[in-house]
Order: sequence, then structure tokens, then C-alpha cells
Amino acid sequence: MITNSKTNTPAVLSSLHRLQEHKSAGVDDISSRLLKAISSEVAIPVTLLFNCKGKVPHDWKMANVTPIFKQGNRNLPENYRPISLTCHLSNVMESIVRDVITQYLTKFDLILSSQHGFRRGRSCVTNLLAFLDKVTSYDDDRESVNIIFLDFAKVFDKVLHRHLMLKLKAHGIDGHMAHWISNWLDNRMQRVRINGVLSGWRLVTSGVPQGSVLGALLFLILTNDLDLGLLSSILKFADDTKVFGKAATPTDTTRSQQTV
Repeated sequence: MITNSKTNTPAVLSSLHRLQEHKSAGVDDISSRLLKAISSEVAIPVTLLFNCKGKVPHDWKMANVTPIFKQGNRNLPENYRPISLTCHLSNVMESIVRDVITQYLTKFDLILSSQHGFRRGRSCVTNLLAFLDKVTSYDDDRESVNIIFLDFAKVFDKVLHRHLMLKLKAHGIDGHMAHWISNWLDNRMQRVRINGVLSGWRLVTSGVPQGSVLGALLFLILTNDLDLGLLSSILKFADDTKVFGKAATPTDTTRSQQTV
């Protein structure tokens, strides 16, 4: 179980040094280049701020959203991916929390092997190779294959915070660590920026911020148990999912859509 969210100055200093200088500043307009230049001077006060009763400063929960076009009609809002630009100091703390949780999940092998997204040593390529290996084995046996492709629409934006906190607890993430994450998610605000023009602020009541350091890991934890109870094989790359199995008989076909 992991409960402690406290950090120390060396960890903060290391995270400050890893900031990418080309990344845009958040709402506070403090650049990563500046933070790296003064990292030795600010490391101690920033550490004290991080360890302050598990509270996340309100400014760190405010984001400028940049819509990134995906495909289709450019006049439709649903064809854009909202990328949140948050304060770099928030990213520093998120990276520390992410590394602690990732180390814990890896140590106890808690993320199921079917997930290939946002994981060290895994990628789209490893996902496809695992899928190809399984499907060709069916083909070698001259068996047909049933494949169901799932793509959850706007899934990062629809994550229910209450459900996510229950999933964290089920994975052994509790105490001060869970409290910090809950506070980080709570009362977030965002506004859209297009061509230098800003919208008004809106309260965010669900989802994990796309573009944040911690959001991807939280999503993996939320969807980790998607495999449980399935009678077929499953492979995931973030929210893109393939459920598949041999289809030699009508029973096999039905089996692809059944659970235990």
C-alpha cells in the first residue's frame, strides 16, 4: 500500500531540472526556462509548499485549454482534442507523484500486461506485435478470428472522480497520497485559448486533464480492470481496445461478447 504524498528537496530539484524548456507556460506565465535557471533557489520553498497539508494551490488547478484538431469537419467542436496547459510547478509535483505511484505499481505488477499505452518499454508497436502473434497462431490452425474494436469517445473528459478514487483505493493508493490526488482533481477551472483570445472560466466537474503529467497514469488505473471476467483475449493502448478470440464455431462467436 502507498499512502505518503510527502516529498523532499532533492526530488523537487531533480524534477525541476527535467522540465522541458520548449513547453508553454500555464496560467501563471512562469516559464520552465526560468524555473530551471533558479531551481537551486526555489527548491526548498517549493518543497515546503508541496508538503503543506496535502493541499494543491488553486492556481495550479487552472488550465488554458488549446484545442488540437483531429479529423473531420473543422467547424465541429467534437473534432478537436482539448489539451490543458497547466502551471509548470504543478507539473513538477505531478511528476514526483507519478514516479512514486509508477514505482509502486511496477514493483507489485499491478497494471495488467494487456495495457501497452503510457508504459515504459511498451508502445503501439508492442501492442500490434502481441496482437499479430495471437492472430497468426489462429490462422496457422486454420481458424477464423472474431475481433471487436472499442474506442471510448471523450473518455479522458468523462472520468468520474468518485469512481477514480475508488479504483485508486482498490490498487492500494490511499491516505495522504489519495487525498492529494483528490484535491488535485477537485474544483479545477479551465478556459479555452484560440489565436490569443481567451474564453471565460468554467468549472471542471469530471475527467483527468489531457496534457497533464499525472492524468495518463490515473486513466490506466481506472481502466485496469477492464480485462476482468472476459472470456476472450484483450489488448489495450490507452482507451483503444481490441477484444478478440477464435471463431471456429457459433459458440466461439458468442463467447467473444460474454463475461464470466
